[in-house]
Amino acid sequence: MGMDAPHLYLLKQVATSPQLEDVEITLLCADRHTVDPRLFPSFAEGFYSPEELLIDIEQWVKKADIKWRRANALSLDILNKRLLTDQGHQIPFDIISFATGSFPQRSKEPTILQHALRLRTNKTALETIQKAKETQHLVIVGDGIEAIEMTLAIHAWRRKNNPNGQLHYISPAPLLTDYPKPLSQRLKRIMHQKDISLTVNASVQDISNASITTTSGEHSFTDLLWMTQPEASTLFEQAGLPTNKRGCLLVENTLQVKSHPFIFAAGSCMAIAAQPEDTLHFSFLDSMQQAIILWENIKGYVSNGEGYFYSRKKGQAVVLSVGYRKGLFLFHNRALVNRWAWRLKMRQERQWLGHYA
Repeated sequence: MGMDAPHLYLLKQVATSPQLEDVEITLLCADRHTVDPRLFPSFAEGFYSPEELLIDIEQWVKKADIKWRRANALSLDILNKRLLTDQGHQIPFDIISFATGSFPQRSKEPTILQHALRLRTNKTALETIQKAKETQHLVIVGDGIEAIEMTLAIHAWRRKNNPNGQLHYISPAPLLTDYPKPLSQRLKRIMHQKDISLTVNASVQDISNASITTTSGEHSFTDLLWMTQPEASTLFEQAGLPTNKRGCLLVENTLQVKSHPFIFAAGSCMAIAAQPEDTLHFSFLDSMQQAIILWENIKGYVSNGEGYFYSRKKGQAVVLSVGYRKGLFLFHNRALVNRWAWRLKMRQERQWLGHYA
């Protein structure tokens, strides 16, 4: 279920080197296209067209020769191993794998849903980013590295294409508390150097159709882009499965739910049970490692019971774009900003796209 990056890898494996010939495979995904959200900032800055980023799911379904249900899941019946969809289908399964990605944060405030733009991993996300770039006065509310990278990318694009537009970034919490201090300090300095209006550690109190009020004051906007920490589907909680605070499915290092080993998960919809609140950004290397282990462990579950363990490597480099063809490279608490870091990030993105586009 879902077409986050690990499932793209699975589909390609089924299509190019079939090793589950006696297994009937069904994909549940409502959208025809998917976009990796890690590519959103580069799109915002103008380095990709929509056509370059949109991955055609139908193409891979045909190559893999599997069933495809274009629907969304409504509920998961673990006892009877059935999935109910919004199209009225009841899909039985012996094994189920989730790579549904994560979604814009669910909020108890209906005004956020009413007045804010939010990003999903489908074609509409690119249209939303384009709208945000072109608006006169944009406010971005976010609390993660993805939101900061998006802010810097939009700022770079607007300098050339919308020079009179205003941009304001609001973080309800201190900047990037889950990351090494040199990263948050360097990014804060970069945002100040680029004259990006910045409000940090200010909780949102009210939103209207033209302004947002925080504990630091009121800020007007023509468009509001909401990019706080995303959450997983409510499906896992409703099914009584173990989750973390963001609703992510808790799995073991085999990417299986301990109490229900026929349930697998990978990507941003899951968290490792030993580190349930780990919110660090998944790199392309992480995604590929998870995808390979997911594929091998599903095959092992079907055949000989053998499996592998996923382990997130400590001390991995963090690479992100800061606009103007420059990147930030963080490794062992050292933060470097240069063109080489940006070229490295673009190479990683294009290599990933080359696998599936």
